[in-house]
Amino acid sequence: MIDADTGTGQVPLQMNNHGVFDRAVCLSLAMGCLGTRRKVPSASVQVDADKDLLHVSKAILESEELDAIKTLDGEMRIWLAKRALPSPFRRGTYLIPLDLVEQVDGKIVQYQEKRRFLADAFLAAYDASVESAKKRLNGLFNAADYPGADKVRAAFYVDVRYLAFGVPDKLEGIRKDIFQREKQKAEAEWRSASEEVRQALRAGLADVVGHMVERLQGNGDGKPKVFRDTLVVNMSEYLELFDPRNITDDAQLAQLVGRCRNILDGVDADALRASDAIRSKVKSGMQEIQTVLDTMVIDRPARRIVLED
Repeated sequence: MIDADTGTGQVPLQMNNHGVFDRAVCLSLAMGCLGTRRKVPSASVQVDADKDLLHVSKAILESEELDAIKTLDGEMRIWLAKRALPSPFRRGTYLIPLDLVEQVDGKIVQYQEKRRFLADAFLAAYDASVESAKKRLNGLFNAADYPGADKVRAAFYVDVRYLAFGVPDKLEGIRKDIFQREKQKAEAEWRSASEEVRQALRAGLADVVGHMVERLQGNGDGKPKVFRDTLVVNMSEYLELFDPRNITDDAQLAQLVGRCRNILDGVDADALRASDAIRSKVKSGMQEIQTVLDTMVIDRPARRIVLED
């Protein structure tokens, strides 16, 4: 059994005198892509309505090659999000644990290479796509909506930056009082960010555990619910990435993660489907963990810091 009293969520956060920015780095990943929607003048629209209230747009281009780039971008964001930690910064900025930086950077290099290949394929088909759009748009076609090849190529960029945060040491030599003030502000930010990281990791485990319990409950007619292999894959992925992501040293959550690993040791989706005994055992164990997590997860509003361009 698991002692629910160990997971009240009220235990002071222990960070071993380290902030989250001592054990993680901020990754800024900006993906450029050619825009394919333009506004349509309201005069071009014939409707029985006040045209001042209309905001109409048109798709100026349809391209399988462009869709492939957008799909790749989406897959990259999902992959990063699973390894990153909650970031107090704008969309596109990820807090990456130091232990995962090498893995993440290698993935980004592969992504950039594949994206360049897909961009070349799009450019090769660009003129044909424009001609197709011209026929389909008829009177709404505007040649000015379609830039030349050089501008199109420039639109497909990937900007990668690793950002470090802290108080510049040189500030102490200028004004110690300013340095101490900024140091205290930074430490307060670290503590707040650390708590967000801890709560997000707990909520992440609560999500995958809750989903597993729900799918293993059955339909009420004695038959198990249908579930995909991802039921176990998503849990396994969370457990695999937990240790490098646990930069707040959350011992309570680590205990539950260890329990999940034990429950699922040697168990896959096929085993859950085939054996009532295995399914019942896993469900029971996950329900115990779910009960503890219910006392540990606290809803908190997310902070956001906007970095200037």
